[in-house]
Amino acid sequence: MNHQEIFKTWKRHREQIKVSHDFSASVMARIRESRATHRAWISLLGPWAVRPWARAAMIAMGVSIGLARIVMTLQLVLFA
Repeated sequence: MNHQEIFKTWKRHREQIKVSHDFSASVMARIRESRATHRAWISLLGPWAVRPWARAAMIAMGVSIGLARIVMTLQLVLFA
């Protein structure tokens, strides 16, 4: 089988897939859900993000967590 035949077979297979009637409604529900979660995080962190020392502490904590993950990954790769 050459590449063109494989592509045509794939394309015919994809054309047979039917999208459910409530597909767009379920996508929009997931988007609303994620926005609500985002708003919850903003409402939790909002008062702290105003203070410069708190913002610096959050950034430092994020950097340290990121560096710890990098070190753990390197340890896993090098010593496994």
